[in-house]
Amino acid sequence: MATDTAVFPLSLGQESLWFLHQISPTSPAYNLPEAWRLTGTLNLQALQHALDEMVRRHETLRTRFSSVEGKPVQIVLAEAAVKVRVVELGEVQSSRFKVQGSSPQARNPRSEARSPKSEGEGPKIGAEDSGFRGRGAVATDSRTRTRTRTRTSETNLEDLIREETSRAFDLREGPLVRVTVFKLKEEEHMLVINMHHIISDEWSLSVFLRELAELYAGLLAGRDVALPELPIQYADFAVWQRDCREEKTFGDHLAWWKEQLGGELPQIELPFQGRRSPGQPPGKTCFKMLPRGLIVGLKELSRRNGATLFVTLLAAFKALLHRYTRQTDIIVGSPMSGRDRVETETLIGFFVNTHALRTDLRDDPTFPELLQRVRQTVLGAQGHQEVPFETIVKEIQPRRGPGEHPVFQIAFGLQTALTEKWCLPEISATRIEVDNGAAKFDLSLLVTETDDGLRIRCEYDAGLFGGAAIERLLGHFEVLLRDAIARPELRISELAILSEQERRKLLMEWSNGPALHDFRSEVGPRSPLTPALSPSAGERENRRPREGESASTVPTLNELFEEQSARSPDAVAVLCGTESITYAELNRRADLLAEHLQTAGVGADVPVGVCLERSIEMVVALLGVLKAGGAYVPMDPAYPADRLGFVLADSGAPVLLTQRKLKAKAEGFRVQGSGREVKVICVEDVCGEADSWKSKGDANRSTQHATPNPKPEIRKPKCSDLAYIIYTSGSTGRPKGVSLEHRGAVALMHWAKEGFKSEELSGVLASTSICFDLSVFELFAPLSWGGRVILAENALALGNLPAAPEVTLINTVPSAMRELLRLKAVPATVKVIALAGEPLSGALVDQIYEQTNVGKVYDLYGPTETTTYSTWALRRAGEQPRIGRPLPGEQVFVLDEQMEPVPVGVAGEIYIGGVGLARGYLNRPELTAERFVENPFKRNRPADRDEGVSSGGVPGSAGISARENNDSVTRGQDGRGTAGQRAPRDRLYRTGDLGRWSEDGQLEYLGRLDNQVKVRGYRIELGEIEALLREHPAVCEAVVLAREFSVGSERLDETADKRLVAYVVGRPGAKLPENELRQWVATKLPAYMEPAHFVELQKLPLTPNGKVDRKALPEPHLAPGNESPKNGTPRNEIETALAQIWSQLLGRKAVGIHQNFFEIGGHSLLATQLVARIARALKIELPVLAVFEAPTVARLAERVIGAELMQTRQAPAISTDVSPTSAIDLLERLDELSDDEVEELLEQTEGKGATV
Repeated sequence: MATDTAVFPLSLGQESLWFLHQISPTSPAYNLPEAWRLTGTLNLQALQHALDEMVRRHETLRTRFSSVEGKPVQIVLAEAAVKVRVVELGEVQSSRFKVQGSSPQARNPRSEARSPKSEGEGPKIGAEDSGFRGRGAVATDSRTRTRTRTRTSETNLEDLIREETSRAFDLREGPLVRVTVFKLKEEEHMLVINMHHIISDEWSLSVFLRELAELYAGLLAGRDVALPELPIQYADFAVWQRDCREEKTFGDHLAWWKEQLGGELPQIELPFQGRRSPGQPPGKTCFKMLPRGLIVGLKELSRRNGATLFVTLLAAFKALLHRYTRQTDIIVGSPMSGRDRVETETLIGFFVNTHALRTDLRDDPTFPELLQRVRQTVLGAQGHQEVPFETIVKEIQPRRGPGEHPVFQIAFGLQTALTEKWCLPEISATRIEVDNGAAKFDLSLLVTETDDGLRIRCEYDAGLFGGAAIERLLGHFEVLLRDAIARPELRISELAILSEQERRKLLMEWSNGPALHDFRSEVGPRSPLTPALSPSAGERENRRPREGESASTVPTLNELFEEQSARSPDAVAVLCGTESITYAELNRRADLLAEHLQTAGVGADVPVGVCLERSIEMVVALLGVLKAGGAYVPMDPAYPADRLGFVLADSGAPVLLTQRKLKAKAEGFRVQGSGREVKVICVEDVCGEADSWKSKGDANRSTQHATPNPKPEIRKPKCSDLAYIIYTSGSTGRPKGVSLEHRGAVALMHWAKEGFKSEELSGVLASTSICFDLSVFELFAPLSWGGRVILAENALALGNLPAAPEVTLINTVPSAMRELLRLKAVPATVKVIALAGEPLSGALVDQIYEQTNVGKVYDLYGPTETTTYSTWALRRAGEQPRIGRPLPGEQVFVLDEQMEPVPVGVAGEIYIGGVGLARGYLNRPELTAERFVENPFKRNRPADRDEGVSSGGVPGSAGISARENNDSVTRGQDGRGTAGQRAPRDRLYRTGDLGRWSEDGQLEYLGRLDNQVKVRGYRIELGEIEALLREHPAVCEAVVLAREFSVGSERLDETADKRLVAYVVGRPGAKLPENELRQWVATKLPAYMEPAHFVELQKLPLTPNGKVDRKALPEPHLAPGNESPKNGTPRNEIETALAQIWSQLLGRKAVGIHQNFFEIGGHSLLATQLVARIARALKIELPVLAVFEAPTVARLAERVIGAELMQTRQAPAISTDVSPTSAIDLLERLDELSDDEVEELLEQTEGKGATV
């Protein structure tokens, strides 16, 4: 260091960057690189002299940073040398550079280089100049070593430039500007200029290049260049900025910002493809050019609305974010030059100040309305730009998770061509875009207006986004801009964002299952897996529903069974305990019952109650109702009589089928409020005793008892008739009946036939109550194609079944499957497991393959309203959870609130249409109209035939949007869902489920729309936390709830507190340490998504249909808020001191020494403050990780005592006034630091286990 130096305080922006550098000194995140290809004669000596003069002229170029008495300072050297580094290269071919602009040979160095132009809000500087303490890229490790002066010609020039621009700066030693020349050949060079952001910004780079060119030109011409003397230096600005905080007007400006950013701040929830990792993830940069013609349209749109181009672009970008996230409160950071005084215009320094621009997008404004909202916010921010962002952050103390930027995570900026053209004598200069592998924010867009159009530079966190997703986003931005110009009167929800190609892919290629008439015509993941059972191809073809076919050629469920009965009359159809019945005998008994039912008035669409125990008689009853043309209404005899009575009355069933043992119960609820009489029929009275059905091995017995099917006129229901009405729970507590036709179930049976081999269907476990639609697959798939139905009371009874060794396929819910694995009750004969009804975790799939002989695990998705299953996926071990693609004849769309398709990767509501769609809810026209909505994607076509399969359910019928071509829309039926009404083939069912399309066209299930909660103002999808916990190697299953707690006994304030509670079930033999689970979550999710409590359960409570019963989950045990013998009182001075620190930090009257820090209100951010206070009070350095490993006062006291012993054995370190800040210095500053600074420290300590 030179003798003559001056020491100054840092500006507020510099102080933030200085702190971040202490945390991650090798990160290139705040490097500001420039690269230029120079063609012509370059005088290296003149370049060096020009650089020397620049260093003399600007103090920032000879400034270093250190600390004095623990406080950061900038030290301005009287003299400093910055040498031009020359690297000799052979000729290097490089066609991958992003060329941004070039200039011809010129003599006037001032003609083109200029300072940024104002757009009305002040100069717009790129996001890379924000001056914010955003996250940087992963630090380099070997990029600071000295290089040789020559490289071989084979060396990739792009890699050399990236290596140079990614090399970190040493703020203490300097210099903080580097100039490197790569000599490609005699008259071609690559000039790379790199500065640290702490001394520069984008404007400064423009000043540097302009003045360097003038000095270089003067030196070549042999004349003196008299640049105007600088009125002030940057250090003067730093001092002035701190003095301004004492002025009254400063307080007024600050109050405006606090009002703007008051309350809970939103987190923009873009569709991330990855997770934030501890430390600083790598960044990437991509570019897009929008044509010149678009600028003309945008400026005209801006002029008509009294806005600038910046406001228009920002409004469009916020509209796009709204369309991606559904959020209406959006904050975007926008960097401003910060040079509102003439004295600063010619300085090189860090002046930029980013404004957090908050916009309310509620009420779906038109684009001009949104423009005005954004304009008012921008004007207000400009009027109060005196306040540095760092000051705002410290004042409002925003909450956010680890690794997140404070206040906002997305930045947007506009600039005119700053240095697109740079003129040097006898040299043509072409600017090259540089990607140094760093990202300060989740996403930042810098739009530059050039002569060729709008150039977008997009810098993004590569740990969160894939390159394809970012390219799509930029494409959607362009489409939205074009539509806003063409149709500005539209509301922002109506503006187009998808290209025609994307729209066609989503609506026609991905949303439609294979055609019903040719299941094997499709290839790849969409096609069924294997041809299956016995009939010939010709026989199968005769039974397939075809568009426009008459009902006489489209089979019903009972007809599929009848045809199979004719093919294999002596084969066993149903096993129940030790009883069995053949196909022929089952068919004969069902025919007898059907004839009896028809004499009782049962016919097409007539509901018939079925209330029997799980038995062969139950199967006879179902088939008998179908053969009679009626629709069975399943009623579980275990249900309360009131509920059974409601179902019987609501369905209007004139007949109730039951058993003799249940007749008394049935009589109890058969007469309802209206006094309507219901005829009760016992199956045994019509078909005989069950003992007479048993198969005793006599092959002729079934044939002897078999009779021909009833007369054709008796047994001819149509495929459009109702097959069954299943009652599901309603949100109001009143069950609702879903009316489903034969055609949907028949399509499902055909998929099963093509999807499963005959040996896989040979023994299907039927364990689901007939009150739930999984039973439709379990019963009719084997009966349609020659398999055996193996009845069980429930799935968990499998291990005790006499026929367990004959089970080949299990169809159940994941919760039950987990329990079967725990009980080791999956027979070795099981070849296929089909799971539905709940999200299927990757961990469970892995367990199935690891612990059983199963060869295939299917993930089946679909609500009752769309006939059991609508999508399918064959899951493999270790793969990402997916629910796959639509079944044949099904249509599955992912739509936004306007029923428009959402982009790939963006969450939307799942809508289902096609052949499996229900008619609606029985006797609930309002609810039917709400949930079964018109399909806006159908083509104009003749009305559906009454007797056939509607083309509305046939794949390929999706067309253009109804919004785009109203003439193409044919109105659907009214869809009131009465028992006698035809199915609304032109409708879609709103599932209420959240999903998204993956890159390869697979559907991903994200949870329920109503499973979103708000905790401390943050919107949280509980399914995301559950999915993460399931990924833990020791966790088998996890459920997360948001529970309300009364914290009057825990905190000094008597308030209610909503907290997340995680319920976890461990894998067999695995331990679930709570600290480990907390660390697992903390490293992958934002802090606001971390559960406050973890409850370990042996198993999850289940509802009668095997789903998780969330209402039955126990409340977590909360430790009391005062001392107790159980919690323990301090036993020594260390424990007393720690208990006092905990009490103050957590706002509690007292803390027991055995209470867990994280169970009594502590979280990751408070852990860092705890360590800081311990360091201040006890002069002991502990890593933040120690709080996770020893989360009680007693255990942490042991760590403190151990640290004291270690310190006594070590010699004290010698320090100087300008030595690096010690850990104690940093920790003592924590209470004075912004949340972002604390968060950066937390990431380092948690991610690496380092001692702060």
